[in-house]
Amino acid sequence: MRPLRERDEDIWELVDHFYQATSEDCQLEGCQGFSRQAKADLAEVVREASLASVRKMRDLVRDIVFEAMADGPLPLKIMSEHVRPYLERNFGQTEDARRKHDIALVASQFDAPEITGRMSVLQQLADLHEIPVELLKREVDVLRDVVEGIAGVPKSYRNIMTKAEDVQRAALWVLTGAATQADFRRYFGEEGFMRPTKSVAWAFYNRVFQRDV
Repeated sequence: MRPLRERDEDIWELVDHFYQATSEDCQLEGCQGFSRQAKADLAEVVREASLASVRKMRDLVRDIVFEAMADGPLPLKIMSEHVRPYLERNFGQTEDARRKHDIALVASQFDAPEITGRMSVLQQLADLHEIPVELLKREVDVLRDVVEGIAGVPKSYRNIMTKAEDVQRAALWVLTGAATQADFRRYFGEEGFMRPTKSVAWAFYNRVFQRDV
């Protein structure tokens, strides 16, 4: 079997598994685990540091979750910005190094034979996510406007993603027609399991209306 550092797909599954175990141990609510970018950051550390032990992988995930909990209620997803400080402090993985790796990875994907010459990247991604091409085009236009509207701070990955997420949350609140957090929760169904928890709705409300700034 190949070493763990050579098996990205296994690393991602282990991150999900160890988060779920930690969540059950600590009775966490409202958080769905690590985002795709956060898992990519962890996979990069496993490769760079040549981590081969599944136990070390478990400890890494648990440590990051505990550190995120120390900052307050866990978000819906543990994002890249939540794992970066820990990785930089313990593994010396700078954001610049990770960004260069991501750029190279994206470039290699665009050059892949299964994409090049068969269909546009736009069509490829629309098919992959099972959405109309026109919807993806509109989303690109919205995101472009979001990026162009950022002022006073660098247009870094972190700032762009934060702004885009803020816009999406605000749009979802408007879509639900909610006036209160209770209205927001009811939008998602009558059954309790269909709704966000009260703590998640509270955090969502505070983020939308900038009450946590």
